[in-house]
Amino acid sequence: MKPGVLLFNLGGPEKIGDVKPFLVNLFSDPEIIPVPFAKILQKPLAHFIASRRQKMSEGYYRAIGGGSPLLKITRAQAESLEASLKEDYPNLKTYTAMRYWKPSVKDALEEIRKDGITDLVLLPLYPQRSKATMDSSYGDFYRVMPSANSIKLHPIYEWYHHPKYIEAFTENIQREIDALPEKYKNKFHLIFSAHSLPVKWILEGDPYEKQIHETCHLMLKNLRGVQRWHLSYQSRTKYLKWLEPSTLDLFKKLSSDTDHALILVPLSFVSDHVETLYEIDILYQKEAKALGYPYVKRVESLNTQPTFIAALKDLVLNELRGAS
Repeated sequence: MKPGVLLFNLGGPEKIGDVKPFLVNLFSDPEIIPVPFAKILQKPLAHFIASRRQKMSEGYYRAIGGGSPLLKITRAQAESLEASLKEDYPNLKTYTAMRYWKPSVKDALEEIRKDGITDLVLLPLYPQRSKATMDSSYGDFYRVMPSANSIKLHPIYEWYHHPKYIEAFTENIQREIDALPEKYKNKFHLIFSAHSLPVKWILEGDPYEKQIHETCHLMLKNLRGVQRWHLSYQSRTKYLKWLEPSTLDLFKKLSSDTDHALILVPLSFVSDHVETLYEIDILYQKEAKALGYPYVKRVESLNTQPTFIAALKDLVLNELRGAS
């Protein structure tokens, strides 16, 4: 056996010049912007939406240094995972594939074939399952992967309930709770902020919302000192009805408690990118301070946190040992 692990993530523009083509790729996905009766219009519509949003998105990326760090972080996660598995599988290699940017699934598969991989674990870096993330990445993979394929595939699906993933996140959350100034120890709101989804998708059977709720409850069982907690949703766009409440609306709803601290948990994200570095760290911080909250902290993203890498290692080992 010569094993490999392919880590999937969304992708992001690495420089300002990448913003529009990244947005075109994103809005060309029929799972994101469905055009069921006129597929020929998918690409022109994607270009139109990307052009409308380009300037605003470029501003976001300029505010966080000129590009997304997601590829760099995902590669670091892959390297850490590969190093953690060397004792069990000395010849194992890791690869990355981005859904809407580079390296693509096609790029990754070229490397995988060249390296002679016989068993490939598919590891989406989305703990909760949704057609917008995990299912979209798998759809992209199976469109590119030839049906006459000699590589044995080991796909991993939702893993939001994995004990080490829960442990990793609660370690980071507890560290922020423990670091609260004394006057806020019993006066803080813990806010789990997850990426929103259109309500229509949930009604059609997408399991994401249910799994987000379950993730919150699993984490709360392991946390100390939490008296007030809330779940909210971020990153929604206009026109459709999205999961509620939005994180900003929740800030306003709780604003009678502006003598309380806020601790924000980037719940559905395992890496830093524009939704954490701009939306939470800049936009939400500014809005919370304007409403009068005196102390607002975001829980650190998982990135290459050791317990998180141990969770990924455990997921991979479970697949490969089952294949042996």
